Amino acid sequence: MKYARIVNQVAVDVIAVVPDDRFHPAVAAEFVQVPGDVVEGSRLIEGAWTAPAPVEPSLEPPEPIQMAIIDFLRLFSPAEMAGFNALRKTVAALAPEDYGDPTKAALVGFEVGLTHYDALRAGLIELDHPETIQWLSLLVPLGVLTEARLAQVLGGQKFD
Repeated sequence: MKYARIVNQVAVDVIAVVPDDRFHPAVAAEFVQVPGDVVEGSRLIEGAWTAPAPVEPSLEPPEPIQMAIIDFLRLFSPAEMAGFNALRKTVAALAPEDYGDPTKAALVGFEVGLTHYDALRAGLIELDHPETIQWLSLLVPLGVLTEARLAQVLGGQKFD
């Protein structure tokens, strides 16, 4: 036998132990005895329990959040674009010895992202792709975006 709290004719908090042994008396009093086949989400309809429909897992991967590069660029404010372009110039000035300097790791990482970005110039960018997220996240420690703006950009929200 099982016990459950019933809310709006739906079984919630279904347990297989006597509630008096597990809960404060006020909480235990909310439980009623239910048949052994009742599961969370079962509905009591005209005195009979009906199991919830099984949830089928989606086999389809979610659609990526894609947008044209020009629309991606429109997400940034003029000040953010100026910062982005200034970083491009700073990255272009990196010397070979900078690639081993841990203080320049964010700039080197940004350069890698720029290489991918430049390859996409005429195509689409996937805002939810892990590499895009990693690359754009570098704009926070590099001072171009705040964490809040990064979240907006990754969500496809234009600047205010």
